[in-house]
Amino acid sequence: MDEPHLVAADEHFIAVYKPPGMHTVPLRPNEPGTLLEWCSGFFPEILMVRGRKPVEGGTVHRLDRDTRGLVLFARSQQALDDFIRQQEAGLFVKEYSAVSGETQKNGGLPGFPARPLLPDRTPFFLRSAFRAYGPGRKSVRPILPGPGDTASWPVYETEVLEQETRGHSYFTLRISRGFRHQVRCHLAWIGFPLLNDSVYGGESGGRGSLALKAMGLVFNDPVSGEKREIRIPGISLSELS
Repeated sequence: MDEPHLVAADEHFIAVYKPPGMHTVPLRPNEPGTLLEWCSGFFPEILMVRGRKPVEGGTVHRLDRDTRGLVLFARSQQALDDFIRQQEAGLFVKEYSAVSGETQKNGGLPGFPARPLLPDRTPFFLRSAFRAYGPGRKSVRPILPGPGDTASWPVYETEVLEQETRGHSYFTLRISRGFRHQVRCHLAWIGFPLLNDSVYGGESGGRGSLALKAMGLVFNDPVSGEKREIRIPGISLSELS
């Protein structure tokens, strides 16, 4: 069974693997079974850090419940404050590995704008704003703000670093500013919904876990400023079986 485990640690932060099906932080006070709770059993100081929300402690960033992979936690207030500064400056980079099944060739899901024209080779960028969509606002849709749009829509970028076809389509992606479901939605937008992503039209495969893995973190050490890179292997179909 997939379990959380420590990937890297020093006196300023810890990087932990989150399995699919586990929340990163509680959705309500005292919610059990979160990654934050698991980490605090070994590193209780992360609960003393003042996070963006009171229940988040030293959580630097979150993953969707169904996404597996690396999550970073700060062990001091100084570290978290610097990580937040890096995120706001676009210096905190997250890398993802994803697998898509059968390509959707004729149109996408309701609420999506027209598909962008894609270059013949990688790397390339997918850019859009986002809006909540559907019953309970449980999914999102890309928005392409026009020249006359008076609303202030922040634009998010997903960089597609690699795309390889081996029966399925395998992607390596990178983002520096993230929105809920960003990678999942952007890939569905261009016709590559992830395996086992029923929210965005993906086909089933393996035991049913989402074929998305946060495989890399790139940031500056919050004290020394030295560049740090933490990576784990990309996703494989065996993880879904």
